[in-house]
Amino acid sequence: NEFQRANDLERRVTNSRPFIVVKDPGIKPLPNSPPFRLMFLFENGGVNAARDLTALLLIIPRSLDTPPIVKADMGPLGNDVPRGEPTPWYFDDVQMAAEVPQMFVFVRLSYRDAITEQAYSQPFYMKWGGVQKGQTNPAFTHAGKDESTAIARYVKDRGF
Repeated sequence: NEFQRANDLERRVTNSRPFIVVKDPGIKPLPNSPPFRLMFLFENGGVNAARDLTALLLIIPRSLDTPPIVKADMGPLGNDVPRGEPTPWYFDDVQMAAEVPQMFVFVRLSYRDAITEQAYSQPFYMKWGGVQKGQTNPAFTHAGKDESTAIARYVKDRGF
């Protein structure tokens, strides 16, 4: 049955695709901090390798009415990212004021499946607690559904 074989093949391709996860994102202390490290650890949780991984990072005021305070691009990476391979992306020497308001953090990953050449894009919507009275909140956490929708609209409206 030709239809069933086509469905099975499509299901195998879909289930084998690369899928990048973000682990432990945030602001990390360095020896003798400050300065700090802004870090994301990407890992391919899929089956096939990811090729030409690129990333866009925006750190955006929570008001969503001004340009991003940080815009950074990464990639494309020169090597494929195999299954389970941790791939760090970080910026050292990050200096912060004694007071930094809460921010939204947006990361968009783009890559291709190394086997099928299918292109994928994954957005991640996060928030950061900022710096309060000199204490840096180290973690980026998931944004809520309404916050994610607002961040997505901000990113689209500004052409990122």
